[in-house]
Amino acid sequence: MPSVELVLFLLLSELATQLVSVFFLYIVFNKLTRADQKRLRFAGVTAATLNAGFSIARWNALKSHWSG
Repeated sequence: MPSVELVLFLLLSELATQLVSVFFLYIVFNKLTRADQKRLRFAGVTAATLNAGFSIARWNALKSHWSG
């Protein structure tokens, strides 16, 4: 069974990764023209979906490792 410190570290590192990603996307998105923003929305939704999928896969792998 994992320690509380390890679980908190993993949760905080995941949160920090998401916040940094959103921050940089916000900066880049605001520097684009309106036409470019419209084209980029689909790519952003796709990237967010993939990122969420990788996060879920990472947590599932950790859960299966911890449960034995």
